[in-house]
Amino acid sequence: MSKKPPPTIAPEDSELFREAIGPVIVHRHTESRLQKAKPKPRARMFERDEHEALLQSRRMNDAEALLLGSEPLLFQGPKVDARLMRKLKSGGIRIDGEFDLHGMTAMDAERWLKQFLSEAYKEGLHCIRIIHGKGSRSEAGPVLMNVVDKVLRHQGRVLAFCTAPQNQGGAGAALVLIE
Repeated sequence: MSKKPPPTIAPEDSELFREAIGPVIVHRHTESRLQKAKPKPRARMFERDEHEALLQSRRMNDAEALLLGSEPLLFQGPKVDARLMRKLKSGGIRIDGEFDLHGMTAMDAERWLKQFLSEAYKEGLHCIRIIHGKGSRSEAGPVLMNVVDKVLRHQGRVLAFCTAPQNQGGAGAALVLIE
């Protein structure tokens, strides 16, 4: 099968065609213009404000730390009655596990405490002691105690917690009831 040569167009036919269609405008599109869509708008100020709020919630100035540190830890969830809470405060519940945060930074303490709580849930522990220290050697006060308070209040399986009685660590430890 042989290929047919294209038909020859007479110059007057070509001229007639050009007059009929008018002037031709050539549009040059680059591939990138055709393929890339405009980026979606971002609420940058909102993102910045959210980031700032998160940082502020993680930071605690010295006055707040000392104020919080002067009060004992105490949280009683809705599933815990007054009798059980008194028993916890007095140290009358057997301790199944213990975790010591001494020497950790606040960020490390938060991470390791969350991991310890997760393992305690899996192992079915009921009452644990968390040793956070009194913060007497820290310039910022009882930083680790405040970390413990914050983490425990945001754990759904924590039923109650309080500062340990003197014979179990006193102001340097917390007793925690978990599901």
